[in-house]
Amino acid sequence: MRKSETILQALLAALSAAAPSGAAVHRNVAVSLDVPPAGVLILRDGDAGDPEVLLSPLTFLFDHAAEIDVITEGDDRDNRFDVLVTAVSGVLQADPTLGGLCDWAEARAPVPVDLAEAGTDSFKAATLVVVLSYATTSPVG
Repeated sequence: MRKSETILQALLAALSAAAPSGAAVHRNVAVSLDVPPAGVLILRDGDAGDPEVLLSPLTFLFDHAAEIDVITEGDDRDNRFDVLVTAVSGVLQADPTLGGLCDWAEARAPVPVDLAEAGTDSFKAATLVVVLSYATTSPVG
């Protein structure tokens, strides 16, 4: 298994463990208008980018920008949004190496938006970019 996949699976497991009760946690699914009351986190693989290459020994250094969609709806969406963002932040603060799988994992601040769909409650959503820095001997991550 590629190192990037191992790291993404570890991040998904950590998010699932840290998410508040009732929140849904998924990976690479389409956004649905059916948001559970506690909200939803969707981990997206993102962009591994072009690695820096060290030649001796041959090593590829990635700063992989994964993304986590944070979505809440309803009257208390601001508080639930904050709870979800705090959960993501807590995962990375508690173990920024994800069990030693990467050199460092760090989230960038979200830029939330309010979205409205006709006939439904309004949504609060943001994409958190999480930079996963790691080294591997494989040029494909």
